[in-house]
Amino acid sequence: MKTSIATLTLAGALAAVPAFASAAPVEGTVTIDGKAIRITHAAAQLNDNAEKLEVQPLTLVFADRPIPAGAIDGGGWTLMRMAADGELRGVLLRIDPAMPQKASMVLLAKRADGQPGIVSAFVSSPEGPVVEGLKIGANTVSGSFVRKDYADMQLSLSHSVRFAMPLSHAPAIGTDLGAAQLKSSPQFKALAALADAMQRGDLATARRLHSTLARAELDAAAAATDSTVFTERMKKQGAYMKTQLPRYQRLVVRGPRATLIVKPDYFQTMTMEEGEWKMGS
Repeated sequence: MKTSIATLTLAGALAAVPAFASAAPVEGTVTIDGKAIRITHAAAQLNDNAEKLEVQPLTLVFADRPIPAGAIDGGGWTLMRMAADGELRGVLLRIDPAMPQKASMVLLAKRADGQPGIVSAFVSSPEGPVVEGLKIGANTVSGSFVRKDYADMQLSLSHSVRFAMPLSHAPAIGTDLGAAQLKSSPQFKALAALADAMQRGDLATARRLHSTLARAELDAAAAATDSTVFTERMKKQGAYMKTQLPRYQRLVVRGPRATLIVKPDYFQTMTMEEGEWKMGS
């Protein structure tokens, strides 16, 4: 099994956690660097991939605590934030059911070295599927996620989880606009306002127009950089964002999340928070 490692930096505090979802109870264990995590809850979601952006549309989450309602939406970034803040431990998997030998895996646990962020791995298993016996029904999913060790990882990891649970689906598309119509949308206007604020060096407005998760990243970058250097970088980023605005070809809105798309490898996510659209998951 081939594994490549990356680190997702998720600094800052988590916003208010929503009510807990009725995620399925599950039995199993994930052991990271010799520390066993008892898995008691799981959740699964399948995205219809209408935007043609999801390479691995099935998301599976195995955790040691109840999973908040909606936390798996939008790729599970809320769960990653909780893990980085020590509020939840476990594993998040993304899989393409048509290519079960490959998966993206995020370890939902604070890093042992005390650094911000969490560890993600891209797993390739040509000898067999990452999740054995994966069965997907209209509203259910089952299988087993078992491996004794990953010899090529930079940490010790093993897991033994068997599951059979409800399968949720990404929120239905509520709005789908082409290039001509999306320019008048509140999502596009919010992104344009953010680009303008950043180009002007207006950090206060830029912070307001970032989602809770994105704002934490912005604040972390600002704290780690000289203020003058940070402002200049922000201005350049804002100027670049402005050059991309005329290129957006499609807007897809699913509940409180939206995606502005230029092409499959260039898109921007937006989130409805505090009564307005903001950039970020």
